[in-house]
Amino acid sequence: MFVLALGLVILWAVTGPIFGFSDTWQLVINTSTTIVTFLIVFLIQNTQNRESAAMQLKLDELIRAVTEARNNLVDLEELSDDELDQLQEEFRAIRERKVDQDHQVNSEEEHMTKATWQPKTKHGDLDTEDREELPDSAYAFPKQRKEPLTDADHVRNAIARFDQVTGVSDEDRNLAFANILKAAKHYDIKVDEDNWRQLGKKAHTKNAAH
Repeated sequence: MFVLALGLVILWAVTGPIFGFSDTWQLVINTSTTIVTFLIVFLIQNTQNRESAAMQLKLDELIRAVTEARNNLVDLEELSDDELDQLQEEFRAIRERKVDQDHQVNSEEEHMTKATWQPKTKHGDLDTEDREELPDSAYAFPKQRKEPLTDADHVRNAIARFDQVTGVSDEDRNLAFANILKAAKHYDIKVDEDNWRQLGKKAHTKNAAH
C-alpha cells in the first residue's frame, strides 16, 4: 500500500514539467490525497471497531467461563455513569480488603516463626572477641550473627537498630523479631509491637520493672 502511494506521488512529480506545473496539476494531487485520507480514516475506524468488538467478546467469554465471575459484567459498557462509579467503588473496597488480608497473613506468618534465641547473658559492651565467642543462638539475626541479645540493653539496642540491619530478607527479619520477643520476655522488657513492621512507629521497649 505504501509502495503504491509512493509510486503515484513519484509519477505525479514526474508529470509536473509535462503539464507545466499548472494549477490543475497541483489540484490533482491535493484532491487525491484528501480523498485517500478521508477513506483511510474510515478504514482505521472500522478496524478499531472490529478489534474492540473482538476483545469484548473474548472478555465476555472469560467472564462466562469463570464460575465466580458475575455475568452482569458482560454488558458493562451498557451501564450508566452512576452504575460504573458504583462498581468502581465496589472494586476499590475489594482491593482494600485484599491488602488488609495480605497484611494479616504476613502478621500470622511472623507469629508462626519459631525463635532460635537461647539465653547467653553478658553484661556491658561486647568487643570482637566476646562476639566471636557467642553462639549463633545468642543473636537476633543468627545467620548473619547480627544484634546480640545478651542482656536487656542489647535487646533495646537490637530493637532501636532493627531497620539499620541490611542484607537480610523478610524471613530473616521475622526470625529476628521472634528472637527479640523471646529475649525481651527473658529480660523482663515490654515490647508493644506485634510485628517488626511496626518498629519505630510507636513507643516500645519499656522495662516492666520500672
